[in-house]
Parts: sequence; structure tokens; C-alpha cells
Amino acid sequence: SEIYRENGPAALVDLGTNGEIVVKAGEKFLAASCAAGPALEGYSIRCGMRAVEGAIESITISEGGDQVYYRTIGGVKPAGICGSGIVEAIAWMKIRDIIDRSGRIVEGSSSRVFRENGELQFIIAEENETANGKRVVIAQTDIRKIQLAKAAIFSSLKTLSKLANIELSDLRRLFIAGAFGTYVDPFYAAIIGLLPDISRERFIQIGNGSGAGASMLLLSKKKWSEAEEIVRKVKVIELNLVPFFKDEFINATYFPHKDGNLFRNSLEKIKHFKTKF
Repeated sequence: SEIYRENGPAALVDLGTNGEIVVKAGEKFLAASCAAGPALEGYSIRCGMRAVEGAIESITISEGGDQVYYRTIGGVKPAGICGSGIVEAIAWMKIRDIIDRSGRIVEGSSSRVFRENGELQFIIAEENETANGKRVVIAQTDIRKIQLAKAAIFSSLKTLSKLANIELSDLRRLFIAGAFGTYVDPFYAAIIGLLPDISRERFIQIGNGSGAGASMLLLSKKKWSEAEEIVRKVKVIELNLVPFFKDEFINATYFPHKDGNLFRNSLEKIKHFKTKF
């Protein structure tokens, strides 16, 4: 990312089972790790799968919530849903009021909402649409897992920014790394409160940053020396020792957040979707 070359406030988020967060504060860096879990990568989700052929990767839900339009990797019949599709599905469920701000699926909000074995679910694709003859759904337990994952990421970023006396709205660059981070749409990530509510041009998606960085270090003595210098400027924060982190985490479990002011741009866009489409 070369975040160390940025003149103003900047941050890096590596989205994966373990989330790594870095915030640049002047010449220093605050860094932390958080347990986001595998949900954002499609694992532990009822119909989740890796981002391979047949995975639903993008979704739109119509007004009223009765029609779902989706795109699969490879343009084939769906076999399941991957991380980017899950984020977009939940974002649209929020836009269409199929889930409330607490993440609860609202019974009766759509003809696609049904209850099975006592659990509410939302149908993305019916049996006759899929490659394996099984429905693709988003279940209430899936939403809860995404809530915990996105809360871990956002609360960690918010905590480090607070310690650095930086407002998230002031970030000039937010680098997103990781396989999931390569494909997630920052707009929908902000709708659910996974990433901060900043303009799209400030997001830089760099793909597999750890792999690329390791290659650079092995191929260049100069880069190795630079890395050694950067390491001395990094302060690692143990989030469980930060007194206000627990409150930040709980607040971040809401969609998009308990403090709506942090996502006022995204919330305004939701109003636009409701009135225009």
C-alpha cells in the first residue's frame, strides 16, 4: 500500500478471518488485530461458499422485496453465495426494510421471508434456479455472524482512530487488502457498517497485500531496509486492554451503527433508493 508515504490521515484494513488494522497518525502507526471470523469469506454461512464459479457475487432487491436480481461468478446457475454477495444481500435487506437496525429479519416484510425450524430466512434463489436444486437463502443466524464480523472490523478501526485523535471522516486514503477486500463494494460495505462512510475515491483496493509485500521484501534489499524502519514506528494496540473498545464493538453491531451520524451519507442514499426505485 505504501501507506507510510501518505501525507495526511490514512488507514489500512486487511479483511479476512483475522482482520488487521493500521492507522497512520503523523509519522507513527497504530496497529491491531481482531477476530472477524470466516463469515465475510463465505464460510460458516448456511449457503456460503468461496468466490468460485457458481457463487452469487452481486445482488439487488426490488422495492417491496419480492424480486431478487443476482450475478454469479462465471454467469452460471448459482450454487451458493460468497462474501461480496452476502454483504450486498444484507445491505439491500436493510435498504428494503427486510431487516431492522438491530439485524432482526422482519416477518411479513417480503414474500421471500419464511420461517423454517423456527428461524426466519430470506430467499435469494429458488430451487429451480440453482445448480444443485437447493434454495439459496440468508438466514437469521447468517446475519448475526456477519454482524459480529463487521463489528469487529469497524470497532477496531474506530478505536485506533480515536486513540490517534483522527476522525474517520478525515481519512484521505483507506487501503483495503485481502481476498475478500478485493471484491467487496465499499458502498455496500458502508451500508452495513463494515467500512466507514467516506467517498468512494478514497478507497484503494490492493488485493493480496501480504503476498505482494512478502515478494517485494524477498526481491529488494532496499524494500527490506524500508520495512525495518517502518516497523520501529509501529505501536501495537491490545484492543481488549482499551477501556472503551467493548462499547465501540457493541455500538458497531447495529446496521449500520448505533450512532447514525457516522453513516449519514449512506443513510441518505438509502432514502434515495426507497424513493427512486
